[in-house]
Amino acid sequence: MNGDSFGKVDRSRVQLVICMFMPTAKAGEAGMNAAPVGECELTDSSDIPVTLEVVPASYDFVVYEARTGKKVDEFSLDGAASAEASCPGVTFSDGISPIGQAVKDDALAARVQSLVEDTV
Repeated sequence: MNGDSFGKVDRSRVQLVICMFMPTAKAGEAGMNAAPVGECELTDSSDIPVTLEVVPASYDFVVYEARTGKKVDEFSLDGAASAEASCPGVTFSDGISPIGQAVKDDALAARVQSLVEDTV
């Protein structure tokens, strides 16, 4: 999800914490050596333009109850966002390593919707 509003969250109302782990190869793909789905352009930490290949990826998620730390759910989602939407805001990469195709925000929201409704 978009990190722009992270600092604006009322932490006293947080009920779930969702942890996303580093991307892995999408089932049936060759991992970070897979054929790219596209490229994205961004700047590195020194404001130098960088072009990165975006490859198919899958992400593992674990959901915890914020108050107790109890594991609520775990699941995997495949990245399906466009190459441009998969681009991070900044990278510390040397521009050689590909990045994983991002999970679409609406796919993640749909997957956790029932968990959110269960905690309300």
